[in-house]
Order: sequence, then C-alpha cells, then structure tokens
Amino acid sequence: MASVAMFAPGYTAQAEPLVVESAFVRLNEDVEVPARQAGALAEIAIQEGATVERGQLLGIIDDRDAKLEVERADAAFRIADRQAEDRSQVIFAKSAMESAERELQRAQRAREAVPGSVSQSEIERLAIEMERREAEFKRLEQEHAVARLTAKLRQSELSQAKLRLELTQIDSPLGGTVVELYKHAGEWVEPGQPVARVLQMDPIRVEGFVPHAQIPEAGLRNWTVRVDSNETGEKLSDSGRIAFVDPEIEPTTGQVRIRAEIENPAYRIKPGRRVRLVIAPPETEADEEPSTGQGE
Repeated sequence: MASVAMFAPGYTAQAEPLVVESAFVRLNEDVEVPARQAGALAEIAIQEGATVERGQLLGIIDDRDAKLEVERADAAFRIADRQAEDRSQVIFAKSAMESAERELQRAQRAREAVPGSVSQSEIERLAIEMERREAEFKRLEQEHAVARLTAKLRQSELSQAKLRLELTQIDSPLGGTVVELYKHAGEWVEPGQPVARVLQMDPIRVEGFVPHAQIPEAGLRNWTVRVDSNETGEKLSDSGRIAFVDPEIEPTTGQVRIRAEIENPAYRIKPGRRVRLVIAPPETEADEEPSTGQGE
C-alpha cells in the first residue's frame, strides 16, 4: 500500500513524493547458463559464490578436436586464397590472345595492300589461332573466378570452425554472482544442458503498488527512487529510477504496479526482501528557490 509522504524540499504540490511501505525486491536477471556443444567438461573456471563479469569464462568443453579443425580450415583457406590471388596465367593468356589478334590484323592489311602477298590459308590459320587464344583466355578467366569463389567458401568454412571452437567455451551472459554449479570437470554435457546459475544483483529490481489516483498526469517518467530498510529505516540506496509503470489498473484496489531499477554495487539489497520505496519527482528549474530580485 502506498502512502503520501510529506513534501520534500524543492518539490511542489503538483508532484508529490510517493512512499511504498512494502515493496518487493526481485532479481533483474536469473540465468541458467547452458553448454552450447556436446562434450566432456575439460575445466570449470569459477566456484560457487564467485562474482563474474559479462563474457567471463565459466568453463571449457574439451576443445582439442575443434582446434585441429580450425587449423585444417585455416590451411585450406590460405591455399585457396593464394590460388585466387594468382592471375599470372590469366594475364599471359590475355596477352597471347591480343598478340594473335594483332598478327591476324597485320596479315589482313598486307593482303589488302598487296593482293596475293598473304595466302588465304595463312589468313584462316591466323584466325583459328586467335580464336584458340581467346578460348584459352576465357577458360582461365573462368577458372580464376571459380578460385575466388572457392576462397570465399574456404573462408566461410574457417569461420564455422572458429565458431565451433568458440562454442566449446561457456561464458557468462551477464555480470553477477554464481550461485550454483550443476556440472563439474570431467562430466559430459549436451547442448542446452545447464552448467551454472548466475544471478544479476546490480542493478536490481524493486516492485510495488501505488494508488492510480496519486500518479500525476505526466506519469512517473524520470522520477527518482530511494530504497530504505523496513526494519531500521536505514537508507540502502538512492541511485534508482522508475523503469516501468503498468498501464493496467487493478480493478479491486485501484492501484498500479510499478518497477524501479536500483544500482546495487555492494549487493546490500537482497532479492526476496521487502523494503520501503520512496519515489520522488525529478528536480526542475521550477523547484529551485525563487530569486528575491535584489541586486538585479
């Protein structure tokens, strides 16, 4: 149940602080981290209770085969890439084709200038030679295009091999605390099988209900949040903001569910705990003390 607090300094009657006397602390994220590939766990890199960062290594599945596969794929890609880069045969074939074309043109011009100086059979031979050189150039050019495509294919296979190697690593998808290990080194795992459970404690969520009638027309966007202990009244955190206001109103109580995200670097606010939530409007220029006008 939310109650209206006394006006805090700098706040106006149009935007009153709200107090939720019994709000509930929930986890922001609770993830069971799965294995992404079948195999034996070669190593578990953390212990229960460890604090981990996002992307930190939790464990490794036996990756010896995956590493060899990367080496093979890398070698195949390097060979294909070198073949794709080598245009020497194409360049030579083009030069030979152009030379044969020039020789045919010279013979034709000589025959036109001096009839009978070059026989018809020689003209036909030179024409056939030029066509042969042209066909050879096109064949080698096509082979080089296939070599380029082969290099792209080998590069894709290398990327796939690297991905399979990457999948042998079990990384934390979020920063938080490892609260449970389901598997240990030497055990076999299947894809999708949980290996560890990680809880995100910072930030953390606090949920409660406020009367819809007490929510200003502008809503609670950017309103700040303070969390106090229900037992002692001690301030636990003042670094939070309203993250969500349910668009639905509870028909029986007339209340609206709200959720705040609270910075919790020291993990002082524990999930499952009930706390007091003070929701204060953001400070604006209108909230500042008015000027007396003296000295202006």
